[in-house]
Amino acid sequence: MSQLTTLLVGDRLREEFREAIALLEATSEVTAAANVAAAESLLAEKNWQPDVVVVAQSWPGQFSVDQVARLQQHLPLTRFLGLLGSQCEGEHRSGRPWPGVTRTYWYHWAPRWRQLLASHVEGRWDGWALPATATAEERLMDSPVPSEHDRGELIAIHTPYFQLADSLADACRTRGLASAWIQPGRPSHVRGAAAVVWDCDHFDRRTLAELRAIVERFPAAPIAALAAFPRRRDHDALLAAGALCVLGKPFLLDDLFEPLLRVIDAAADSQLAMTAGR
Repeated sequence: MSQLTTLLVGDRLREEFREAIALLEATSEVTAAANVAAAESLLAEKNWQPDVVVVAQSWPGQFSVDQVARLQQHLPLTRFLGLLGSQCEGEHRSGRPWPGVTRTYWYHWAPRWRQLLASHVEGRWDGWALPATATAEERLMDSPVPSEHDRGELIAIHTPYFQLADSLADACRTRGLASAWIQPGRPSHVRGAAAVVWDCDHFDRRTLAELRAIVERFPAAPIAALAAFPRRRDHDALLAAGALCVLGKPFLLDDLFEPLLRVIDAAADSQLAMTAGR
């Protein structure tokens, strides 16, 4: 299947969007426009219909509903995604979010874009068969249910909250994974974890020290950090402390399992290759 073509509208050099733009450029053919007028000029000049339009919005109202609607009129068959900065977090309640655009915050971009690429390769386009007016809830309901199979790997869940630990344990079971709850400040004897989910609600030196202790305890396990509405500096500090990825709460389960299972499977493939080469 041919490589996706992407029209990127917005500030491609903004620090918040650094990893998202790098992933876009590595996995699709990107044409960039700083604003809607420039995008319209490009479309007229190239007589072109990209597969995806990504509107990178740093603050609410940077691109108006009318501006995005103009692009949608030019490209009625194209899929529209919003790549949103942290300042857009309350836009659903207090602003005017764009109709017909799937919204993704910068800290959720990587797993959702990879899922989109995977569905494109398989010819499924999960959720895209729905009309442009479909809500986020309708797109979620249209997503495929994970197939249950016995993988057997152990996921350690580090959180003080029973409800979160119980929900993640249920999600692990649907994916054939075992799980163990580690409560901060209480003794535990979890060994052999293939990955760790580490939950935090605030950021300070003590929080980062706790993460570094988990990294030392599970040196071979990828760690997904769950953070309440992380800012760029928090994101970078958690990565520097040893997290594989940082996900803002609330999140979708696929946001969590996509990076963890990808790394676990890659490690298993590498081990098999080493064994076969002996």
